[in-house]
Amino acid sequence: MKPIKLLGRAVVFTGLLIISTSSFSQDPNLYIYLCFGQSNMEGQGAIETQDQTVDSRFQVIESMDCSNLGRTKGNAYTAVPPLCRCNTKLCPADYFGRTMVANLPSNIKVAVVVIGIAGCDIALFGKTGYSGYDTYNIVPSTYGGSAYAWLLDIAKTAKTKGVIKGILLHQGETNSGQSTWPAKVKAVYDNLITDLGLDATKTPFEVGEMLYQNQGGACYGHNSIIATIPGVIPNSYVISASGCPGQDTYHFNSAGYRTLGTRYAMQMLALMEPFVSISSPVTNTTYNAPASISITADVKNPNPNGTITKVDFYSGTTKIGTSTTSPYSFTWTNVAKGTYSITAVATNSNNKTGTSPAITVVVNGATNLAPTVSLTSPANEATFPAPANVTIDASAADGDGTISKVSFYNGTTLLGEDAAAPYSFDMTNLAAGTYVITAVATDNLNATTTSSAVTFTVTLAPKVNLVKGWNCVGCPIQGSTDVGKALSSIWQSVETVKDQDNFYSVDNPSVDFNSLKTVDWGKGYLVKVTRACELDWIVK
Repeated sequence: MKPIKLLGRAVVFTGLLIISTSSFSQDPNLYIYLCFGQSNMEGQGAIETQDQTVDSRFQVIESMDCSNLGRTKGNAYTAVPPLCRCNTKLCPADYFGRTMVANLPSNIKVAVVVIGIAGCDIALFGKTGYSGYDTYNIVPSTYGGSAYAWLLDIAKTAKTKGVIKGILLHQGETNSGQSTWPAKVKAVYDNLITDLGLDATKTPFEVGEMLYQNQGGACYGHNSIIATIPGVIPNSYVISASGCPGQDTYHFNSAGYRTLGTRYAMQMLALMEPFVSISSPVTNTTYNAPASISITADVKNPNPNGTITKVDFYSGTTKIGTSTTSPYSFTWTNVAKGTYSITAVATNSNNKTGTSPAITVVVNGATNLAPTVSLTSPANEATFPAPANVTIDASAADGDGTISKVSFYNGTTLLGEDAAAPYSFDMTNLAAGTYVITAVATDNLNATTTSSAVTFTVTLAPKVNLVKGWNCVGCPIQGSTDVGKALSSIWQSVETVKDQDNFYSVDNPSVDFNSLKTVDWGKGYLVKVTRACELDWIVK
């Protein structure tokens, strides 16, 4: 049996936060860790000023009534040391919990259950065969000398408050050098997993080394046996005590406990998956199709020595995008009508993945703005002489899309369509009459708008009575018309047609100075005819 440094002075702390066992149901954000072993887990380090300031997110679930601390068995308190029992000292669990909460999201709390028994053999934590191993009668009489029953009872109480996430052991000085020790440790671990209904693949087991030889450790040789634990217990890890200073040949000092506890935590943090949540959009946000949805994920990697390598975004089981740099965002475009469940999956450098809670987004059917359209020519109530050629021009636009076509109508009769700006249609050889023109614009989502109507009139060209000889007439035919066609109704009587600069001789059409080829709308002409006749301007 190895010598033990017992505690004789009570330390009283006031102002502790107490949480009643009946005040809340199981909290999934309260992470519980079971810590057990012998005197080093019990704690032999002096509690110094720096150890007495504790984040309230780090709690201890008390294993016994401690009137000197104002604590009651089974309740949770801010984890101001001592954590093991009423008069123990600083232990590895102290800085394990502090390091954990410092690296976890602010909504996560950590609680420890600490059962450390000075001088105990690992057999004391057996379900049977433990009698005679409680050298200093530390196990409460209510548990009949069974350290395992004590640990299990407090662990079950803790499990009603939160979720057991891992188990920590520091024990072995009394069993130093025993080759059967790993199998005995495995039996205790297996019993806890079974009796607490835990999943071993999700409950890491961490075992701390003994004080090293260069720190004066008497049991350093047991470290070679501790090193075999990962080969005996799956999901188990050895926590190095290298460089952790001691205060005697068996126990670490306060600085050693701080370092060792931090190492327990760093290993546990490295095993954890990233914490990820979708910060934008909020759940049940609605959009109109076709939607563009910007998604942003907040990610915290619990391992301070690791990194986030990527965040994948999913709609249901379909990956819709990836981001590899912070802030982790992705814009999902052209989303059709429907209801979607969105998640983000973060992967860290330890290849651990964390999935966010799902949010729901709803994309409604498109609320499409109708296009605008107006006729720009001809002017309303314009008149044209028959036969008329009239170009219809329209202006069209769409505020939330594009114009796919503009259709032109005379009344209800479709004249034609134009799919590209400038939008126009040519009406040719129009007979006399009244025309009511509209343009209908269609956008990319098939919304339509009809323009205001434009009315124009095509009138019969006037008939003009000509006398024999020279006559002055004005051309009422729109545009330019071949002189022969314009005067076709009297062409047999025409000798000469003349304007201010040019003339045309019927008898000598091939002479070089017959430069008058066409007549133009609105211009005046001198027409010489061989007889009196009636000019009909309608082109035959």
